Amino acid sequence: MASPGNGLLEKKANSWLGQLRRQTVLEACASLAGWTVSVLFVLLWADRVFLFPQNMRLGLFVLGLGAFFFAVRSLLWRALRAADIFAALEGAVRLHPELKHHLKPAWELRGLGDAGHTSPDLARAHGQDTERLLRGLPEVPAFRWIPSTRARRGGAAALLCLLTLPWGQRLSWGRILAPWRDVP
Repeated sequence: MASPGNGLLEKKANSWLGQLRRQTVLEACASLAGWTVSVLFVLLWADRVFLFPQNMRLGLFVLGLGAFFFAVRSLLWRALRAADIFAALEGAVRLHPELKHHLKPAWELRGLGDAGHTSPDLARAHGQDTERLLRGLPEVPAFRWIPSTRARRGGAAALLCLLTLPWGQRLSWGRILAPWRDVP
């Protein structure tokens, strides 16, 4: 049987989970965008200086695609899989330490009924106690995105690459982004 406090607990937990996932996606996208732009500019400049042959550009393109998909898997997919409800509850406990002994047990006891080893009265009392604590919390997000060092460095590298653009000259992005179109 669900305890009366489960509605507020589920609402808060789902809100925290959404914040955690949003933070995870922002972090991964910022890192991917910064470092992808940086690598593309390095390849553009290297091709401009060394005039890579078409086969080498095709190989670099395939290698770059593989590296990009590996980075997406590493930065985004794994991080989103780790962003489960218990990670969200742990993050909320870091912000509100008074909930340390309440959130996880209340989450595990919700809807337990007679199937568990805890009496329904004790589970209900714990749920009500947790709900009382949750009502007293200020409405601040438990997860705020602050770019990591990796994301900040990627952004700085991308900015530095953008500053090295030869303004007023035509760049051959097609040689890097579509190397199969080039005639050898």
